[in-house]
Amino acid sequence: MTETTLENVFYAALERAPTERAAYLDEVCADDPGLRARLEKMLAAQPDLGDFLTLLPGPDCTPQESGAVRPSEAPVGTVIAGRYKLLQRIGKGGMGSVWMAEQLEPVRRRVAVKLINNEHGRSREILARFEAERQAIALMDHPHIAKLLDAGTTPESETSPVGPGRPYFVMELVKGVALNEFCDQNQLSVPARLKLFVQICSAVQHAHQKGVIHRDLKPGNILVESHDGRPVPRVIDFGLAKAVGGVQLTDNTLFTRLGTVAGTPLYMAPEQATFNALDIDTRADVYALGVILYELLTGTTPIEREQLKTNAFDEILRLIRESEPPTPSKRLSSTHAKPGVAANRRTEPLKLGRFLRGDLDWVVMKALAKERDRRYESPNGFAGDIERFLNHEPVLAGPPGTAYRLRKFVRRNRPQVIAGGLLVTALLAGIAGTTFGLIRAEHRRADAERAGANEAEQRKKAENARDRTRQALDAMTTSVTGDSLATQKVISAEQKKFLAEVLAHYRELAAEEGNDESSRARAAAAALRVGLLEYHLGRIAEAAVACRQARDAYARLAADFPAEPLHRRNLARSHIDLGHVLYHLGKQAEAEDQYHKGLAVLEQLVAESPHEPAYREGQAILHQNLGV
Repeated sequence: MTETTLENVFYAALERAPTERAAYLDEVCADDPGLRARLEKMLAAQPDLGDFLTLLPGPDCTPQESGAVRPSEAPVGTVIAGRYKLLQRIGKGGMGSVWMAEQLEPVRRRVAVKLINNEHGRSREILARFEAERQAIALMDHPHIAKLLDAGTTPESETSPVGPGRPYFVMELVKGVALNEFCDQNQLSVPARLKLFVQICSAVQHAHQKGVIHRDLKPGNILVESHDGRPVPRVIDFGLAKAVGGVQLTDNTLFTRLGTVAGTPLYMAPEQATFNALDIDTRADVYALGVILYELLTGTTPIEREQLKTNAFDEILRLIRESEPPTPSKRLSSTHAKPGVAANRRTEPLKLGRFLRGDLDWVVMKALAKERDRRYESPNGFAGDIERFLNHEPVLAGPPGTAYRLRKFVRRNRPQVIAGGLLVTALLAGIAGTTFGLIRAEHRRADAERAGANEAEQRKKAENARDRTRQALDAMTTSVTGDSLATQKVISAEQKKFLAEVLAHYRELAAEEGNDESSRARAAAAALRVGLLEYHLGRIAEAAVACRQARDAYARLAADFPAEPLHRRNLARSHIDLGHVLYHLGKQAEAEDQYHKGLAVLEQLVAESPHEPAYREGQAILHQNLGV
């Protein structure tokens, strides 16, 4: 048999439950006992795919080192350390077995007991990893991580079949099922899955804050229970945990054995997919969380399970490191199981694809970036983008285009947008119409004295409509330019075309004549906006004219209405923007003069309201401009 075929059989065996592997090996190795021996050795030396609580055994452990009874042979009813009665084995891996047990004293309750496998009882590496795992769990105090209750070694006087000197630890019993199984059994919708995923991110973030990287996150290591009809995830199995940030999990030397790969291939990060990978940080867990979310959304992993069976091990590692997976929405469009996947998420195939396309595609692919610097920095950052998606807010992983942010604004403020929808949709026509209404109102003023109340109402409506239009314009232009010249943004050719179109309408607003405070404030704000647009369109001299107009208007407002601090704040801002424009015209002395005048206004505002952050932010900008 060739090496490639050997590896294919090996991975096919890993895909099966431990109790089914013997029968499978009987079938494929019937005429080749030597092959079977090699496969059994390989299976013992690598982590199980999808098995419960797995770990690499050490090179110095042999089944013949102890004659005590193996954990698999320990009969139900065996009492460990005098107080834990084994009831049922619920998991087995390369390092240990997990049993459901009944604690007999000092209280009676159901718990989970993990025993180190007897054949590894003298392996220094396994003992160190077992100790590290229980210490990692002991550090955790989070509602979504299984808690450690007790730990120790069976005493020399132990008379049970388990025997003396066997390390063990006791955890709370998680009566749940694997994450994907729970979600599909209960047909959780995509939003419900996302909310569940946010809780998982919180648990992993807690582990990272405790200085522990899990390194083997996968659905089988996330069990979900139902509490009062609400799903509660619990992260388990810290058998491959790695300490970071000076945290020490064990006094013994702990290392990854030469020539091994630690983790589960379907979920491991590219930096883990090398032999003896040492440079692993918390972003490896972020990648694994990305794979988990990909599977929650599409029903499959980025590297499909079938590829494990048809490729050699080295090729699998290369795929993990180099192969770019399709986005979740594209994967759904190519899978034959699409109707079943959609049904398990309580939707239809086309709707599911549309729901994933865009934001969720971007979020997942950011977490799955091959270069870890492009991933989310932490599970909290990942969860934050999920929550923004659920709240119809722009996600950090999305492109910063104006159209994208405007779509999010509309979705987040649907009732208000519907109320003013015609105005926003026909923005330019709305401006023209409301302006015409104001002109007509002015012309009819002399004839409207007998209907003064009605005229005032009509004028107020026109002004309100114009304000709504201006606010919509402001939101759209701010998303392109930022809200001041202190904000530097790269403007595309398409965005410049948009700015040129709205510039004329801001000029009309800036030319508005009025004697009341609100009309004058609107005109001053429009003039400042004209300066901002002219600057970003490359017309610096025109920007200076508009900024001077805004500065003078705000100076008059501040003098006429000294009790309103907003006018003085805007006066300071106009000084800053004018200084910025003058600086780019090569007039450094004039620019510094404007900066100093703006700083004087802000210092007065800070003295009056020392806890107002906007004033201090303006001070910081000016100090930076002045080199203070």
